Amino acid sequence: MKTPAFRRAAIAANLTPMIDVVFLLIIFFVVSGSMTRQEEARPVPLPTAAGGEEVESRETGKLVITIGEDGAVCVGSQVVPLDELKERLLREREASVLPLEVRVRADRSLPWPQAESVLLLCAEAGISDLSFSVLPK
Repeated sequence: MKTPAFRRAAIAANLTPMIDVVFLLIIFFVVSGSMTRQEEARPVPLPTAAGGEEVESRETGKLVITIGEDGAVCVGSQVVPLDELKERLLREREASVLPLEVRVRADRSLPWPQAESVLLLCAEAGISDLSFSVLPK
């Protein structure tokens, strides 16, 4: 017995939309993965600490500030002059829907006054959720 023509047409599936969705997912994961790597694109030898806690993942907006041995400040992977850092932090805080968390990655040989100036600028921008990245002793 033959199936009517209208039933055969209903059985055929168009794969084009599914291929489009899979392609978009692949692009999304490739781009988001590269952005994650760029956050910490500048390698910095971190200081060691005897006491420290593993920071658990929270629902906050996250911003990584890296301070190199030469005192250069990077927000994410972008170098920001120290005199423009406060404005950048204010923009990031206003743009973030969630409370903004700042993680500071400072070179272990960096003098304290240079790191302190970044902390003071964070405080002036109204950011109170700060943490330092360190290595265990």
